[in-house]
Amino acid sequence: MNRRSAYGLILLLASAGLVGCFRQPVPYEVVQRAREADRVTLTYVQFDREVPKPLSPSDAKALVEVISAARKQSSPASAAEMQRVYFHKGTNLLLTLSACFGANVFGIGGTTYEDTTGTLKTLDAKYQNEPGTANWTR
Repeated sequence: MNRRSAYGLILLLASAGLVGCFRQPVPYEVVQRAREADRVTLTYVQFDREVPKPLSPSDAKALVEVISAARKQSSPASAAEMQRVYFHKGTNLLLTLSACFGANVFGIGGTTYEDTTGTLKTLDAKYQNEPGTANWTR
């Protein structure tokens, strides 16, 4: 191998390594499914039960924007799942994501993504204290 080929190989390997360092976005297909939904339900997971709360259209749109702007978290999430979000079109379930809104993270298919906008915390504060959502006992 000549010197020029060796430098080219080193440059190729270095650039491939750098690509892995960048935080990957949510897959396009997932974002499209979220955008197609006509109904989004947020559920708080408590005592192995889910307490559902439909999101308003404006909050659902804000959540879709969070999904489209989020990036893969570099380290696994340390926060426990507190919410699940279901995206429906008619009676069809399009997408389910697990989340910990208070920690600004959500997961899709075993991959954890981070919300850098703070929207998840805002939605958590809004829906957590609504009657019939999270403040109930067994």
